[in-house]
Amino acid sequence: MSVQQSFPDVIVFPDGTIRLVTRAAKDFAYANTDIAKIFSLSTAASVPDYLLFDPTIPEMFEDGGMSVKWERMPVAHYQGKRRRWPKSKVSNRPKVIEHMGHMSKESG
Repeated sequence: MSVQQSFPDVIVFPDGTIRLVTRAAKDFAYANTDIAKIFSLSTAASVPDYLLFDPTIPEMFEDGGMSVKWERMPVAHYQGKRRRWPKSKVSNRPKVIEHMGHMSKESG
């Protein structure tokens, strides 16, 4: 018995954002919508991953045989979970450490 996991072609978020996960979804969006005219795209490979579409577009993907996943949380919920590294602080006034001042009399 094998377990197969399938990934969705399209993820639809409640705020109207659609994520095109697979190459087939990008090709389908390029061929069946006006995205090429709106964004001045020359190829289907240049279609962005995240787009805002009207509510009828996810139904178009389902009718085209694509796997569509409907999320309950907005896309900002997932993007806010990214780990952010603290920025290093660089001072404008570097300290010059005198090497001789830190040596003990016993060592030298």
